Amino acid sequence: MLIGDYHTHTLKNHGKGTILDNAKIAYKKGLSFVGICDHGPALPFGLAVKREEIFLDSLREAKNIDFIQVLVGVEANILDLQGNLDVSNNVLSQLDFVAVGFHYPLNYRNINWELLKAIYTGKTEKLTDALILALEKHSRVHFVTHPMYRFPLEIERLAEICATMGVALELNAKHFHKGLFDPLKLDKRVQFVVNSDAHTPFDVGEISNLLPVLDKIPDNRLLNYRHS
Repeated sequence: MLIGDYHTHTLKNHGKGTILDNAKIAYKKGLSFVGICDHGPALPFGLAVKREEIFLDSLREAKNIDFIQVLVGVEANILDLQGNLDVSNNVLSQLDFVAVGFHYPLNYRNINWELLKAIYTGKTEKLTDALILALEKHSRVHFVTHPMYRFPLEIERLAEICATMGVALELNAKHFHKGLFDPLKLDKRVQFVVNSDAHTPFDVGEISNLLPVLDKIPDNRLLNYRHS
């Protein structure tokens, strides 16, 4: 049973519904909470919020919803091999949760050629180092978003670091598939967060494709899912 869905998107980036729309569907599906996790501003073509202050606007909106708990976070983008993010520490510190990961292409103002080269040449060590640096620089990170999707990583090493730092790895219903990585082969201490990555209100809480994987993972390694 999914307790709550941290990773849903809204019209403020490239989702199809409002915060209220997502909250209503989450409530109807029996979730205890819903997370709003729009993209940081470094993505192009309307894929991201226009400026980081929008996350603070979302926080204020969420406080007006009283029938379900609404958490507001961010899906922050790693900008370079030094692990810098596209959202300031001032804003990160005010959010309910923080997810970090790789997305490309970034908008023209944020293109980093070293990172771009590492991505297109499959430099797994450099990409993993950059992700670990992001975790070390930003202590508010709660989970790594869709690890291994499109961007190769040294997932075993990342899992060990995440376990030590108390950062979860995401099992993302939109982007996880058999062969991406095997959660059971990773460090036994690392925990997982289970999310829909919904871009429409209808998809909030939809994780059915993950059930065969979740059936093999004990409850104590799942932050927001329990076996019924």
